[in-house]
Amino acid sequence: MTTTSSNNPTIVICGKTFKIIFDKKNFGGSFSIQRQEIRIGAYHKPEQAHDILVHEVLEIILVELRCRFIYPCGNETENGDMRFMFTHDDFDKVADELAYVLRQTQNLRSYK
Repeated sequence: MTTTSSNNPTIVICGKTFKIIFDKKNFGGSFSIQRQEIRIGAYHKPEQAHDILVHEVLEIILVELRCRFIYPCGNETENGDMRFMFTHDDFDKVADELAYVLRQTQNLRSYK
């Protein structure tokens, strides 16, 4: 994990560098593929921030591998309308990428 000039940590996911933003105004987590950023509620305990980061990272990997789908007639803003489907070969790729990202996050607790 590296940091940007604004002291935001960054991680590489599927070959793209994502900035991690600790956002005091939001609860939970979100990501933007277009802006290459992950937002985490800044008031979380470090272990909660790590849990949220893993959730967002895993979802980014599944989006990048085209394994996330919006249920027909669904609305992308509704989390329940998203479906994930992948083969075991896809799962191998997901596990490899997730392991790579997790190795980058070992120092996450030093960020507040």
